[in-house]
Amino acid sequence: MQLKTMKAAALLTLAVSGISTAAAADEPYALRPYFDLGPSFTFADDNDRHSGDATGYFAGVGVPLARYFGLEANISQAWFDRNDAPDNLKWRERGGELNALFTYPMSDGWVPYLSVGGSFVQSRLNGGGKSSDPAYSYAGGVFKYFKAGSQDLGLRLEARYRYLNVDEDKIGGAFTDNNVFNELILRLGLVVPFGSALDYGNKPAAAAPVDPDSDGDGVPDSKDKCPDTPKGVKVDETGCPLPAKVGAPAPKVKSFGPVYFDFDKADLKAAERAKLDNALKIVQDMKNPKIVLRLNGHTDDVGTPEYNVGLGERRAQTVKKYLADKGYKGEFQITSFGETKPAADNGTEQGRALNRRVEVEAFENN
Repeated sequence: MQLKTMKAAALLTLAVSGISTAAAADEPYALRPYFDLGPSFTFADDNDRHSGDATGYFAGVGVPLARYFGLEANISQAWFDRNDAPDNLKWRERGGELNALFTYPMSDGWVPYLSVGGSFVQSRLNGGGKSSDPAYSYAGGVFKYFKAGSQDLGLRLEARYRYLNVDEDKIGGAFTDNNVFNELILRLGLVVPFGSALDYGNKPAAAAPVDPDSDGDGVPDSKDKCPDTPKGVKVDETGCPLPAKVGAPAPKVKSFGPVYFDFDKADLKAAERAKLDNALKIVQDMKNPKIVLRLNGHTDDVGTPEYNVGLGERRAQTVKKYLADKGYKGEFQITSFGETKPAADNGTEQGRALNRRVEVEAFENN
């Protein structure tokens, strides 16, 4: 009896392990209401039945109640052979069962499941009586749906282990050693779903062709007129940096020498303050209220692009504050290019020092 139980468990494991051949995916495939039928094979508990294995059939209907849960009702019939031994018995049984299915939907129409259920089985023994008895069972299996022309169909493989307690007084106790049968039933069925089993659930729509955005500014490359905009810089609909004020100043009136900064610093050195003092005097002498100062912040290539955009912004803000504190009342336009517009080779220390700068330009705002 222990050997029979081990054999049943091994076959059950083999039946449900086939689900691993289907790769799981995000698409929620699941059962549709279905009708199925097919052959069955029962490994007889021959030590107690005194018979050979049985062949038979089953048919049933099922309905999903949730994505992972459904119910089904089956009828079945099976015939147990004498197994060519004169003292063996010939049985016939038929029954009806109700099973709960716990499904795990997967891709490409695969729906593996586990099941528990109960049934009533009528057993008839040739030369003896008949008995109608309750039974319970557990199972593992898998549905596989596929297209057959315009119709969705499926196949089903199941291994079910059943516990049946036959009333020996009704069936004829003299014919059995034990009236409790523990048997493995294999079923292979054709499944006809009502509705499209392959399209069930909220499958994602096909992805639209993607227009890449190489610089990550939110404007696709096909419309981006400034494809190398540093990350974090706000841009207009063409992908170019937004000015600080609406309306870009033009044309350029005067360009002043760059204001340089130490590595990873945004504070002004004394020599650079002198440059700004000179630039401010020139602008004030113009006596032009339409003048706008453009401050373009730059860095070397040490550090991440995001960090360098912020560093260039801080340097430009430092220059703005210095000029405002010195009495400049006009408008400013600030842009940080980070490391994207070097003035010299970043491969040398001297080149990197020339790239750590703010360029000051005067424009007339039309």
